[in-house]
Amino acid sequence: MIEPARRGWFARPILWILPASAVTAAALLFTVIPAGRVETQNRAPSPKLRVYRVRNGALTILNAASQVRPGDSLQLAYIAGGAQYGAVVSLDGGGAAVVQFPETGGEAQPLQAKGEVPLPNSLQVSAAPVFERYVLITANAPFPAATALAAAQKVAAEAGSSTAALTLPDGLAQTSVVLQKIAP
Repeated sequence: MIEPARRGWFARPILWILPASAVTAAALLFTVIPAGRVETQNRAPSPKLRVYRVRNGALTILNAASQVRPGDSLQLAYIAGGAQYGAVVSLDGGGAAVVQFPETGGEAQPLQAKGEVPLPNSLQVSAAPVFERYVLITANAPFPAATALAAAQKVAAEAGSSTAALTLPDGLAQTSVVLQKIAP
């Protein structure tokens, strides 16, 4: 008598599909989770610019929805976010662009690495119409503040200057705050 061939576990499809599925699931688990963890841990902070209204000695933080009047007193502050050097320029609805920091122009200033750092002097909102925009330009090497000013002047002369990105050389980054103006 001939005995039927003995079948091992590998010959029964249901028995080898389950272990294969488990191996695949484990491989995905170990592939996806570490990648997510690495990305979260390595997320670099980015530079930030903050604008405050100064009124009766009190500071109120302003954002894109904030409205200002010509003559309002503002205090700007930066958070370096890993950048080593910075300059601040302003643009307004009248097409003007001005270096606000460093006050004397020249080279971008070394930025303090920790916390929020106020600029040395407060500013007055100009009488120009529509908007006031402040741009923090940062880099990891010194750069002339005139480079930031030239980029701001080019954008200030164009339509859409309240939101258009400045065209800057490689290695320079920018972040800005735009405030809407209301009549006095």
